[in-house]
Amino acid sequence: MAQRLAQTRPGALGALLYESCIPVTGEWAFGSWPEGPPVQIHGAEGDEFFGEDLPAARELVGIAGPELAELYSYPASALRFTDRTVCTRSDSTLSTV
Repeated sequence: MAQRLAQTRPGALGALLYESCIPVTGEWAFGSWPEGPPVQIHGAEGDEFFGEDLPAARELVGIAGPELAELYSYPASALRFTDRTVCTRSDSTLSTV
């Protein structure tokens, strides 16, 4: 949702993407990344679903450029690594986010 809004709403100030990233080109794209808004993408290294989104995240960073886009990967083994009820993340990982 955050990515779609940042890509399609004029005047978006930025986006924080957690645990997913949709391609910015191709069939599933909402459109290109607009000029200006920064983006941070956060995901777990061991999350099989984020692993599928990782190429799209890298593409977005490449398109937006390193001055506007950052990709963060954390040592966790499951989806929803920022959820305090999930036992697979470490307290140090969550405090880093």
